[in-house]
Amino acid sequence: MQFVISGQTPAKKNSKQLFIHGGKPAMVSSKRYLDWEKSALWELKIIKPVVLYPTQLSLYFFFRDLRRRDLDNCVSSVCDVLVKAGIIPDDDVLHLRAIDAYYAGVDRVNPRVVGSFSNPHLATSPTPPDA
Repeated sequence: MQFVISGQTPAKKNSKQLFIHGGKPAMVSSKRYLDWEKSALWELKIIKPVVLYPTQLSLYFFFRDLRRRDLDNCVSSVCDVLVKAGIIPDDDVLHLRAIDAYYAGVDRVNPRVVGSFSNPHLATSPTPPDA
């Protein structure tokens, strides 16, 4: 199953804002992240939930420019939105055994992330090397 989320994937953990609410500080995701999340949720409405677990997730990121970015932060944003959309119940190791993230290049006109779930019934953890 393949999906596409349009737009530059923002890093959720790097886009927090501090607000004072009721006299107490509160961390809230930035407007940029919330706008991306809202758009992504609409795009993901056509995707059926994954029902066989564990599964593997591959993500191909097309960035708007050559600015330095951490793929792991982008992966976290995508996983969080997949959970919020109900595509996967959780992004823990019981549901996602492997996550592959790739820098797929620059697309100034159409930055996006293309993702796919694969081999849900065959996904097994590799045997770790002896320590």
